Amino acid sequence: MYTVCVRDKHAHVSHTHTHTHTHTHTHTHTHTHTHTHTHKVHATHSPRGKNTPRRPTLPSVWQVEDRMVLGGRKSIMKLNPFVTSSRRKNRKRHFNAPSHIRRKIMSSPLSKELRQKYNVRSMPIRKDDEVQVVRGHYKGQQIGKVVQVYRKKYVIYIERVQREKANGTTVHVGIHPSKVVITRLKLDKDRKKILERKAKSRADGKEKGKYKEETIEKMQE
Repeated sequence: MYTVCVRDKHAHVSHTHTHTHTHTHTHTHTHTHTHTHTHKVHATHSPRGKNTPRRPTLPSVWQVEDRMVLGGRKSIMKLNPFVTSSRRKNRKRHFNAPSHIRRKIMSSPLSKELRQKYNVRSMPIRKDDEVQVVRGHYKGQQIGKVVQVYRKKYVIYIERVQREKANGTTVHVGIHPSKVVITRLKLDKDRKKILERKAKSRADGKEKGKYKEETIEKMQE
């Protein structure tokens, strides 16, 4: 006899097996043995009991040649022990950064024309710079002037990037500085010094590690 009872998806399934064996001997005695086996099988996938030991977990970081595999991504191995790679600590420092650090974080790339003119790739954005949104919902719109740099929320407000509220008033929409391109810089004496310094360091970096003409001539002799 075979009985199956299924209650629901996660219920226990009961199997009842009844085996009857009849043995007849030359004597007039008949022996009947009945064996009943009941097995309970759980319907869920490979449950772990209370006494079942945990499987050993693999480490979250494996070293592969000169790179590290972090959560399935390959990145360059961190060599400086004084720089953390903790997501928790990096987020904490990002959102608790002081104003002078936020100024550097809120930098925007320069347009191709300005990059060729000043030999500078990006600059911290400031009020009265003219920018163009190149990513997001407002991308491709006409060039507008920066009305406010709101460092507390890491956003800038552009004069023609607005939306209408439910009560009919219009407000500026905050745009992250990395989503815009600077098309015209607001120049003063301090900013000109910054551009000169950045251009000089960029030029020195390109020449670093290269042989000078005098050295090449000496080597050829």
